[in-house]
Amino acid sequence: MRVLRIFAALLLGAATPALSQQAFSKSMLECSVIYDEVTRIGTTAARTPERLAQARSWSDAFSKAAAVQARQEGQRDVDGYSAGLRAELEQKWSGRFASIQKLQENKDWLGYCRSFGRARGILPD
Repeated sequence: MRVLRIFAALLLGAATPALSQQAFSKSMLECSVIYDEVTRIGTTAARTPERLAQARSWSDAFSKAAAVQARQEGQRDVDGYSAGLRAELEQKWSGRFASIQKLQENKDWLGYCRSFGRARGILPD
């Protein structure tokens, strides 16, 4: 089953050209930022406290995994790398979930993050 999830994550990565060319640590940080944005939008959209807590938890899990992965990728200054990249990604994702034109792309990213997170052991099954 784990092999199937890894294969699905790789397929999704191939279907998303930006992901297939970036380090896993960047993908992990991007998923963290996406779940932060979901939390931010969810707060204004009156999402349930449980769903908001789950999104916060998943954001934290991706952020921690990104730091570990960045070290494995040879990043010397993991905190600096993560902070700089997070700022860039927050700018990219800010307000995207409020755009109806990006609805399908946003759903695709959320699906990717769930599959990627499960395949890498970041999110629960």
